[in-house]
Amino acid sequence: MAVFEERPEAYAERATNLGLDLETPQKDGKLTILYLRPLDLSVDETMQSILDAVQKIGAKAPGHRFAGRLLKWLCRPASAPTFANPSTA
Repeated sequence: MAVFEERPEAYAERATNLGLDLETPQKDGKLTILYLRPLDLSVDETMQSILDAVQKIGAKAPGHRFAGRLLKWLCRPASAPTFANPSTA
């Protein structure tokens, strides 16, 4: 996962507040949160950093359940309830 203009720790904390666990997949070596500064890197350098991280963790495809859940939450109607952690819901 690449984040721009936000530190990975802050991003992960915000995700936790939304009920998304990013810490476990990071500890398991299944997720890397890359902090990329678009003003410091060219497009080629940015893409190479992402490709290197994908190869390092052995990612096969971006279709993980987390991405689907996040997309569903982001596309919810404004009147929909906020995202709940399934372990506490």
